[in-house]
Amino acid sequence: FGYALFQYDLFSLTPATWREGHRAAIDDFGDGVIIADTDGRIIDLNDAAEEILGRSTSDVLQNDVSTVLEDGTFDLTGEEQTVTVSRPTGNREFSVIPSAIVGRHDRIIGHTLVLHDITAEKQRRQRLEVLDRVLRHNLRNRLSVVISHAEALETANEEQVRNHAGKIRSHSSDLVSLSDKVREIDDVVARPLSLSTVDVGTVVEGVCHD
Repeated sequence: FGYALFQYDLFSLTPATWREGHRAAIDDFGDGVIIADTDGRIIDLNDAAEEILGRSTSDVLQNDVSTVLEDGTFDLTGEEQTVTVSRPTGNREFSVIPSAIVGRHDRIIGHTLVLHDITAEKQRRQRLEVLDRVLRHNLRNRLSVVISHAEALETANEEQVRNHAGKIRSHSSDLVSLSDKVREIDDVVARPLSLSTVDVGTVVEGVCHD
């Protein structure tokens, strides 16, 4: 991204040309983009980055990237990194991909950082891990019971066969129900979080009434 954006050394262009190039190149970019000089000082943001940080470009100009990203050890020359940004609605997780801006004669004249929101992806991965553990635990327990009753059928009399068969049917039905519940839970937790204001007294009163 840095090379594509500045392959013609936009840092050296006239202000008017810079503004037009800047608008075309990063303002319409879906993710947040921070532009920093070779010392890591911020010289520009796109609209998405302003929204992510909750600060305007003028507020962060010449500030060190590590300070603005709340990470005192951010490495502009490193690989993709993950940072947490505190917002009034809660913390958000972002992958930050640094890229060198290379000008004429292969000279590094700055850096771009692309901020991509991975909060939902991370939360979904955590939910799937929890569901996986719960599912494996319950499946193991239920299947162990089914296997136990199936093995007992080999030496059971007629009455015991009916009892074991009933147990097998019951636990098999539980497994089907468990599968349906896991799917329902996954559907619910995958929905976007919506916040609303409620009266606590009314909610408590309703719960107590129920």
